[in-house]
Amino acid sequence: MNTIALLSEAEWDSVAGSLQLSGREFQIVRHLFDGHPEASVSEALGMSAHTVHTHIERLYLKLHVHRRADLVLRVFAAYIALASAGLASAPSVKRKSATQPTAT
Repeated sequence: MNTIALLSEAEWDSVAGSLQLSGREFQIVRHLFDGHPEASVSEALGMSAHTVHTHIERLYLKLHVHRRADLVLRVFAAYIALASAGLASAPSVKRKSATQPTAT
């Protein structure tokens, strides 16, 4: 299976800066970008589910989006814009090896 590798720390920092994200917003966006549900984000960051939800709602307003999928697309679009300007590298593609059945 092919998957796009997550951005490097420097690339994430560039994206966060271009979108003017706070440190906490940045942490939440990274979890959402990875496909984690709110409950998982809440647990990982040691925040209440309500607080995470509030942060997400404010991110929607800040980034002018209405859905989580749009938020992820907005973050990726910011990355592509940086890459086009030469400020970030293109994402690499990693191949996950399939589990090989054992011979009997």
